[in-house]
Amino acid sequence: MKNRTKVIKLIEENLKTINPDDYPDIKEELLALSEGIKRANQFLETIRGIKALIPETLQELNIKTDEGFRKELNYGKIEVDELLGNEDEDFDKLLAFDLALQKYTLNKAGLFSKERKEISLVVKRSEDLIKSKDELFELIINKMMPAINQHINLIQLKKGNISALKEITSVPILLDKNEKCYIKVDGVELYEDVAVRDTIGGISGFSFRITKGVSYRIGGFKAKGESHMGKRLIDKGTFYVTNKRYIYDGSAKNIDSELGDIISVEAYSDGIKISRANKRDEVYAGNANWEYVGTIISGIVKNVK
Repeated sequence: MKNRTKVIKLIEENLKTINPDDYPDIKEELLALSEGIKRANQFLETIRGIKALIPETLQELNIKTDEGFRKELNYGKIEVDELLGNEDEDFDKLLAFDLALQKYTLNKAGLFSKERKEISLVVKRSEDLIKSKDELFELIINKMMPAINQHINLIQLKKGNISALKEITSVPILLDKNEKCYIKVDGVELYEDVAVRDTIGGISGFSFRITKGVSYRIGGFKAKGESHMGKRLIDKGTFYVTNKRYIYDGSAKNIDSELGDIISVEAYSDGIKISRANKRDEVYAGNANWEYVGTIISGIVKNVK
């Protein structure tokens, strides 16, 4: 990843504007991110120290020419000069060169045969730096930041701020002028509330005994009905949310509704329930972060109203 130093600095600046106590749901994650940034800065300080020591070490070894680099270190002088002068540090190459230089220095000093323990500690330090670099930046940039950003976006969305939403530019549905699509979920099942009537049977009347083990009942069979609300699968298709509408594109049924017509939205772990005036409640289920979808809908509705 390029510009990792700049990314860390940007994250650090953004964190200064956030008070973890204002976000109790993600306070621990924010504090962990701050600790990660602190470790990243310590790593970057180590890198800067390494870069500062390399020229001094090369001067002591008196390796000046390009031929000398290639022969003794298997590096070109121009390559090393570019590595040291590059503000956007290539950490892998820099640490690999530092490791090669330390091994060469120890070997030239005759320590490979005399002080194995010291050599292994020096080499291990460089190897640990390379490993910690990978773990640290993977944790901060690729894992923690996306999660934190999503939480912060959710908080902003709940307030009706949709500026942080990312537009999906390639969708098969026709959008109006200035309409932007923010959600697209494939393989969504559509359910509708329906009244289900259950029949419960019973026998009425009275009976009298004719003989042992034989009785006769006067009367007949009566049945009564009980109703309750249930869910009926209607269709399977794709669910969209734009800054104006929510759209369901199914194989048998299509729904196209203005977001302003929504009365309520209830999000669950496996689906979302949308209520509109004078319409049956709709339940959409599928593989998606429905809490996020519901928050986006609510945020856009607040923004529209």
